[in-house]
Amino acid sequence: MTALRRAQRENHTMPRTGQPTDSPEDVSTKPESDERQEDISRRAYERFQMRGCEHGRDQEDWYEAERELATDR
Repeated sequence: MTALRRAQRENHTMPRTGQPTDSPEDVSTKPESDERQEDISRRAYERFQMRGCEHGRDQEDWYEAERELATDR
């Protein structure tokens, strides 16, 4: 990771080329895709727990969680 990229991640008030400076309110909102990934991850983990924490089926859990959440929309 470059020093500039690291500084941008650590200090969200640093202006980006051609864009206004981020305000603290802007930083707290996550892109929808990040929220969706978190929802899928949470649901996949719930499926893992419901199965008694049986390992080796993580991809199946992830895809099923995606499918379940897609039908909820």
